[in-house]
Amino acid sequence: MTSKLCTLAVAMATAALFSFSAFAADTMISQSDMEAAFKGKSFKDDDGSGNVGVITYGADMKISVKVSSGPQSPEDNGTYKFANGGYCSSWTKLRSGAEKCFTASKVGNGYQLWTADGKKDDLLTPQ
Repeated sequence: MTSKLCTLAVAMATAALFSFSAFAADTMISQSDMEAAFKGKSFKDDDGSGNVGVITYGADMKISVKVSSGPQSPEDNGTYKFANGGYCSSWTKLRSGAEKCFTASKVGNGYQLWTADGKKDDLLTPQ
């Protein structure tokens, strides 16, 4: 009886894990949806470390941010492009101009950015 309960518990845990993974995958937006949602728009940008500002994805493929603290304070500018299933950005100050790419998932009325290695990044809320 105990081995049957253990087997059932493992099966339920596995099913829950796969259900969560499928749900998480369903909330990711495509590169074309990201372009429609971001290009020419501004968002409240929260990096989760206390740095909150406003990021603007210009229709001219230029990106800018205004933030009161952090490595981009008080503002930073750069460029972005839609590529690699999401978008990639290069900033003047941040990362010394090195390009970094992101994907996004839809959360509530905003978007959660994810790094290429699957780590949670900034949370964007439309302005």
